[in-house]
Amino acid sequence: MRSIESAFEEALREVARAERRLQRTRDGQLATRELASLRAGLEAARERARASGAIDRAEIGALVREVSAWYPEGKIHLIAALGALTRAE
Repeated sequence: MRSIESAFEEALREVARAERRLQRTRDGQLATRELASLRAGLEAARERARASGAIDRAEIGALVREVSAWYPEGKIHLIAALGALTRAE
């Protein structure tokens, strides 16, 4: 299992990769706004996890559902990195 910190780092790396690739949404629009929102959500969740020593799995689940609504089908790297957060210890 990944540590909480390393799981957050991997998820944030995937966000950065998506930003560099100029990731698009399912409808073909640039996902700049969505990725910025996701980055902010992950950074806030990481700070709360650092303070409490645990991940709020409901919060991460909400982020996964939010991203799944706009993220293109067949692209799994970002979703997988977010899913790994729910399994981190």
